[in-house]
Amino acid sequence: MPGETVKVELRQGSNRLMVAFWTTAFLVVAYFFYLSISLNAPLVRMLGAAPVVIASMLPTYVWCAKRVGGVPIFPLFALTYLWTYAIPLVSQHPAIVVYDDEAIFDAGLTVTGFLMLGTLAWFLSAGSSAPAAPTELVLKEKQGRAFFLVMIVSAGLFTMSVTGGMV
Repeated sequence: MPGETVKVELRQGSNRLMVAFWTTAFLVVAYFFYLSISLNAPLVRMLGAAPVVIASMLPTYVWCAKRVGGVPIFPLFALTYLWTYAIPLVSQHPAIVVYDDEAIFDAGLTVTGFLMLGTLAWFLSAGSSAPAAPTELVLKEKQGRAFFLVMIVSAGLFTMSVTGGMV
């Protein structure tokens, strides 16, 4: 039956996403352990970075497990916190080394709190959507093309005048 084939394909796609997620998660954790080997106080730094790693990968897990649908904008945003915040905490980054271990731990918990609140808000709001408008305003095809062309030319002229110092 066609319906059963679709269900099987969706499950296989979900399984592929989960395999990709767990493979990536394993590689990230291995990389963090590798970085922590050379630290002076590895336990404190790892305790500051580990929650950031978990909190930044949690939205990706939720999306890969098909708990939330749609385009994974927030999960991709959360993943950027891996190299922006978690890696510097365990990699002896010059901007981080000047702080004591307690401040580094507090920073890790602050980032984790932000990511967890963001994940909760994303998870709760992802299922809801605004009702469709009963009518939509559109331009006719020829008017739409002319409007688009006028706007592109205007934007180009404005950008050139600003860049050239004429405005």
